[in-house]
Amino acid sequence: MSDDGQNPNKPPPRTGSEAFGVDVEGAPTGAEAFGGSDAKVPLKGALLFGNDPQGGPRGSEAFGGSDMQMPLKGALLFGNDPKGNPTGAEAFGGSDQQLPLKGALLFGNDPKGDPRGSEAFGGSDQGLVFRGSQSFGAPQLVLEKLTKDEIGYDFGGVLLKSDDAGIAGIRKDPRDRIRERVLRVLQERLGCEAVRLRHGVTEDSIPWGRLKREREFDRKLAEELRALYRRAPGEVLGIGQVRDLLEQSERMHSFELKCEWDNIPVRLTVLWHGRAVAFGESALHKEHSFFIFKSPKDDLLGYVDALKPRDTEQRARIRTPEGQLLATVTLEQPGPTPAQALQGNAVFHAVVRDAQERIAFRVAEERASPNYFLATFTHPESGKPVGRLEDRLTGGKIQSMLEMDLRVPRIIAWGIAAVLADLSRLRRAGWPEGKRLAKAEKAPEAVESIEQALGPRKPRRTGAKGGSGGDTRWPSDRSPGLPSRNGFARFGFG
Repeated sequence: MSDDGQNPNKPPPRTGSEAFGVDVEGAPTGAEAFGGSDAKVPLKGALLFGNDPQGGPRGSEAFGGSDMQMPLKGALLFGNDPKGNPTGAEAFGGSDQQLPLKGALLFGNDPKGDPRGSEAFGGSDQGLVFRGSQSFGAPQLVLEKLTKDEIGYDFGGVLLKSDDAGIAGIRKDPRDRIRERVLRVLQERLGCEAVRLRHGVTEDSIPWGRLKREREFDRKLAEELRALYRRAPGEVLGIGQVRDLLEQSERMHSFELKCEWDNIPVRLTVLWHGRAVAFGESALHKEHSFFIFKSPKDDLLGYVDALKPRDTEQRARIRTPEGQLLATVTLEQPGPTPAQALQGNAVFHAVVRDAQERIAFRVAEERASPNYFLATFTHPESGKPVGRLEDRLTGGKIQSMLEMDLRVPRIIAWGIAAVLADLSRLRRAGWPEGKRLAKAEKAPEAVESIEQALGPRKPRRTGAKGGSGGDTRWPSDRSPGLPSRNGFARFGFG
C-alpha cells in the first residue's frame, strides 16, 4: 500500500469505450465506472468529463469561464477571441469590419441589408443569388450594395457640361456617347423606351409583358438588371452601372488598344477602364504572321492572324487556344465612293463572319490619313451602326479605341481591333500603292481570237489571166496593219 492509500499493483481505471465490459485486471467497468469518487479511484463517472484532480475547471465548469492557461473554453470556443473580439452568443447576429459575416449571418445574410436567415434558403431567383450552401465559406462572393452612379440616371436626355471657353458656356459631355450606346442596346435587346428611362432603369422601365410574348428579346438581360437594381440606391440603376453590366456580360465592348509597332516582336495591350486585361504579341511560323493573346497571368487566350500586304486574298482568322475557328475578317478590294472618286481616293471594306460563315457585321473605312484612321461597323441586314474603331497617332504614340454594341466573345472583339489597328498601320505607311489591294496580278480573262471575231477565211478569187482578181485573204500575222499574235497574247487577248 502506498502513502496515498492506493495499491500500486492495482491497474488504473478504464475510461471511454474501455470502461464497458469486463476488465481482465479487475478495473471498474460499465456502470461501476460511473458514480462518486474515492481515494482509490479519484476520477469516475461524470467527473471524467473535463474534471481535473488539481482543481482546474472541467465538465460544466469549463463552459463559460476563461483563464490565462485556457483562454478558449466551452461556449467561448464558438467565435471567441482571447484578444477581445465577440465570443459565444455575441458572435451570433453581430457584425464588425473584421468579421462581417458571423453566427446567423453566415446563413445567406448580408450585413448591409440583403435577406438573411430562413429567407436565404430555398427558391431560385436573381434577387437572392447566394443562398443556402452557396453562402457557406465564401463571404467574399456575397454581393455588395451599389453606390450612386458616376455618370447619371437620365438615359433619354443629352449629357451636358459647362464650357467657359465657348460662347454658349455649355457643351455636350463626352460621356454622352456612352449614354447613347447603352440606350440603343436597351432598346434593341429589351424594347425599352427612352421616355420610361428618364429617371433610370427600374422595375417599371422594363416591358415585362413584351418579354413574355416576344421571344426575340433578351429576357436573361432583364433578369440580370432586376438583380442589379434591387441592390442599388432606391432600386434605380444609372448609365454607368448598366454599362458595366453589359460589358461584363459581353453584350457591349469598350476598350483601348495600345500598339507598339516599332518593337520586335510587336506588342499590343488591351486596356479596359485603364487596366490591362490582355496582351498580344506577334509571332511568325514560316511565312505566316499572327498575334498571340495572353492574360496578365500569362494564360493563353487565343490567336489572331496578321495581314499580309503582298497577298491577293486578305483573310484574318480569330481562333481559340485550341486552334478552333471563332471568326474571320476578310478585306475586300478597295473601291471609291462617288465623293471619294472625285478625289481619287479608294477605301477598304471588310466582312466579319462567325465560325459558321454567317455575316456578323460589316466594316467600312471612313477615313485614313498619316495620323488618323476611322472604321465603322454596321449590321448586315438593317445597316444600323453597331460600333467603330478609331486609331490616332499623337506624340509618337499610337492608340486605338474600339466600341462595339454586339454580343460577341471578348477575344473576337480584341482580334478585330488588332486586325484593324494593323490595317491602320499599313495605310499609314501608304499601302496599298495606287488602287490595288495587292501586287499580284489577276489571271487573264479568256477573250475570243481574231479568227473567231472575224469569221473563217474566204476562198481566193483569181482573174482571167491568172492574175489576182482581188485577194480576199485576211492580212497575214505579220501585216503592219495589225499587231502580231504574240502581241495580243502578251496583253491577255487570244
